[in-house]
Amino acid sequence: MYVLGSAFHSEPLFNHPTIANPIAIDAARPLLRVVQPLGAALLPVVVVCSAASILVRFRRARGLERQQLKWLPMR
Repeated sequence: MYVLGSAFHSEPLFNHPTIANPIAIDAARPLLRVVQPLGAALLPVVVVCSAASILVRFRRARGLERQQLKWLPMR
C-alpha cells in the first residue's frame, strides 16, 4: 500500500522537487492520501509478523525443510 501510494501520488518527486510525477493518477489523490499513511503505519507490523512466521516455521520443520530454512541468514 505504501509503495503504490508513493508511486502514483500527484505531488512533485521527493528527490527532484521541480519534476512532476510522470505516472501520477490525479483521480486517485483522495484514496492515496488514506492508503499511503496506512501502509506506512502497518509496515513495522508486517515486518515483525514476517520474521515471526519464519521462526515458527523453522521450529516446526523437520528434516529437509529445516535444512533449507537454515540457508536463511538468521542473526
